[in-house]
Amino acid sequence: MTNRLPSGDHAILDVRRIEDCCLVPAHPRDRHKERVFRESLGLKRSDSSWLSTQLLEAAHSGEAFQMGTDNWGTQWRIDVSIRRQNKAAVVRTVWIVRTNESMPRFVTCWVL
Repeated sequence: MTNRLPSGDHAILDVRRIEDCCLVPAHPRDRHKERVFRESLGLKRSDSSWLSTQLLEAAHSGEAFQMGTDNWGTQWRIDVSIRRQNKAAVVRTVWIVRTNESMPRFVTCWVL
């Protein structure tokens, strides 16, 4: 039986997390992510909405693995196979279901 993200059909993904952390070359800590997304999938900041849609689809139907639980909530991982412009890559996503909440929230992602 495949594990699914709890309430994955109600997952929350703020596109600014993609725009401002994963696909921006000037981010002080995550700027390397932008280069890897660009080189592996041809993605740039203007593709944030497209990538968000792909990740939300995976939250709804992808195989999820529970990573652990702490005071903040339960963290989940979903690896997403993405194809775009004759390129392909696996993107690891991390989601959290906060303590006392039921819907998962996007935390971060990167290309494996």
